[in-house]
Amino acid sequence: MKNIFYATLIGLFLISCQSNSDKNSEILEFQITDKQYRSDSINQKMVYRVILDVDSLPTNKAMKNTAIYIWESGNKNWDEFTTFLYLPNMNTESFAYGVGKFNQTGLIKFKKYKDALDGTKWKNREIEEEIKETPESEAAPYILITQVTNIFLNPKTDAIVVAKVKAGNVFELYNVTDVWYEIFMFSGEARYIHKSVAQETTVAPQLPSSANIACKEIIIAQDRATKEAMQKYPNDILKQIDYERLLMDRYTMSVFQKYTLPPARYSKLAVECAKNL
Repeated sequence: MKNIFYATLIGLFLISCQSNSDKNSEILEFQITDKQYRSDSINQKMVYRVILDVDSLPTNKAMKNTAIYIWESGNKNWDEFTTFLYLPNMNTESFAYGVGKFNQTGLIKFKKYKDALDGTKWKNREIEEEIKETPESEAAPYILITQVTNIFLNPKTDAIVVAKVKAGNVFELYNVTDVWYEIFMFSGEARYIHKSVAQETTVAPQLPSSANIACKEIIIAQDRATKEAMQKYPNDILKQIDYERLLMDRYTMSVFQKYTLPPARYSKLAVECAKNL
């Protein structure tokens, strides 16, 4: 797997290009680069990966309005619809700058991830440019695991266990429900932690200076995930990708726990490891 730090995508080719210049100025121009149909026994799901056609950092409001516009453009019938928004020249196999999640009634959550800009030209612009936005009420950006627990593939206790994690691990938080915390793991996929075994926090540990010692093992772990998925589902590309992502999260989490690395800082470690390739 050449791009070892990122979720494998189906069909990384240009599917469509849409210009919104005649629309509201708060809707950005964009290109849809990937559409992934995902489903389980209960829900029909669709994921879009989108590159925003911008020259400067967009406001949170403009990105959110663009995500809503995409949902309104023929995607209201999905039980779950997710848009991953990227800036030009960002790797669409990496973490997205903006993520919008919808159900059939509308937007559930929109969040911007500044760490996704690490290692890109946009990071300096983020530092240099003062973006004036109306402050929004945000939940704490991280969760702290308070006891040994499972991370689940879906928000139910009988779902597949992605990984078992120790107390003290910190993950970046995406969404909160009455019972579950929703996080994005190393594969870029949403995973779930029960609220009874974690708590929200505004602080995440920094990477230790020796963190890059884990780079080689992360490469091995993620290559292993790719090979095992291909062997298990050689003739079913969708199942192969889902299984690869599950194993990628499981094996990479094992490396992070071995070296006591904070999962919330994965994108920063990926940048550091890439420098040494």
